[in-house]
Amino acid sequence: SIGQGDLAVEGAIPDDVDATLSGETPAQRALNFARSAPGVTSSLVGTADLRHVRENVAAGTFDPLGASAFDAVFE
Repeated sequence: SIGQGDLAVEGAIPDDVDATLSGETPAQRALNFARSAPGVTSSLVGTADLRHVRENVAAGTFDPLGASAFDAVFE
């Protein structure tokens, strides 16, 4: 899971990591990171709020990280 939603709030992702991720909201950036992991073919997301569903779907419009950008998050 993406921290059970903990990474979906402003300020939860370190600024230097956040700056490398595409997305308009923290939740979108966290989802973009998850779907950029090598070998990941899908990200399972659950929500009961229609606004969050729309936000999550919109995360798919951003380009995933390249391998070097993904790896840089862990340096």
